[in-house]
Amino acid sequence: DSESNTKGLKASAIIALSESSEINIGAELQKYTLDDYWPPNMASMGMSPNTFWNINNGTRDRYALFAELKQTHSAEWKTRLGARYERIDSNADEIRGYTDNPNKAPGMWGLTNEVAEAAAFNASDRSITDDNLNLTALANYKASDTFDMDFGLARQVRSPNLYERYTWSTWGMAAIMNNFYGDGHGYVGNLDLKPETAYTLSTNMNWHSADNKTWDIQVMPYISHVDNYIDTQFIKNYMGGDFGVYKYVNESARIYGIDIATKSQLAENTLGTWSLKTKVNYTRGVNLDTDDNLYNMMPLNATIGIEHQLNRWNNMIEVVMVTDKTEVSENRKELKTAGYSLVNLTTSYTIKNIRLDLGVDNVFNVAYDLPTGGAYTGEGGTMKINGVPLMSVPGIGRSIYAGFNLKF
Repeated sequence: DSESNTKGLKASAIIALSESSEINIGAELQKYTLDDYWPPNMASMGMSPNTFWNINNGTRDRYALFAELKQTHSAEWKTRLGARYERIDSNADEIRGYTDNPNKAPGMWGLTNEVAEAAAFNASDRSITDDNLNLTALANYKASDTFDMDFGLARQVRSPNLYERYTWSTWGMAAIMNNFYGDGHGYVGNLDLKPETAYTLSTNMNWHSADNKTWDIQVMPYISHVDNYIDTQFIKNYMGGDFGVYKYVNESARIYGIDIATKSQLAENTLGTWSLKTKVNYTRGVNLDTDDNLYNMMPLNATIGIEHQLNRWNNMIEVVMVTDKTEVSENRKELKTAGYSLVNLTTSYTIKNIRLDLGVDNVFNVAYDLPTGGAYTGEGGTMKINGVPLMSVPGIGRSIYAGFNLKF
């Protein structure tokens, strides 16, 4: 059972400093509480007689002040400078497992180690305060009627969430309940975690027609260096099998990539307007401490679509192409996946404020595995950390859908 409550308040004001500049200032307050617990199962010796407190009265309160200055320096140059200070206070009350009496069934509770781990957690200092400073500096340059670009620097900080800090049991069944990655492993919190701090450099170069309709090309490279990146460290395997128990740890990481998007009008005639749209994405993530790949990164992929418009009709044929996923996290036993190509079809017809949609995804019913789908744990003994084999999540097969849209 999980019970949470969020209360918040945000106030901001936009103040014009001149005809070419304005500042947005404000404050934000957010109060968050979480109880995560498992009532006892009196029919099970190992899951009774107490309630198992995974997180007891966990709190994560955020207090923030922010300011953003927008300036238009000339017809060519615009800038935006921002700063956000956050104080995040987190805490959690004492916990306990299903039992605090290991003599009742020493074999079972000796295996789960609940009593010793609960005592160590309760004896620790759980009140943690993070002082986070986020900074952004962005600029827009309009070089001509056919080229402009955005570029910027950012410092972004993220404090650990309550599950990353305050979950405490390495017992396989308890740890697997704290998995929000979908990779089948169990996870344990770490009270010593520091906030992640990412330094990002990015740009968006945009070539386009003067009317912004005929053609458009956008190239968006980026790179981030992350101090105290929250990754995981293997603790132990639990009762054999492919899955293990991991603990959250701070390490260093680098994430970089590029997004490319294009749009061009191919023809306009009695048969309608024909356009070509493409998207290409590449992302790479590396743990600089272990030289391992970061988990759940999408491999090189591209989408090519031809769009057709004629009066009230709008049609699209789209080809989605994904390369082999070979750069996987060895630490997390991430699975490699084969490349694939899918064809999707959509059509819509609009009459005044009514639109009818019809589509077919994966027209040729291609079988493939999702590169970022994690592990398939939908069948078998899911209460056991190794109750299922390690296998990829399959992608959806041929899917036919219809839609009705009414605007009023």
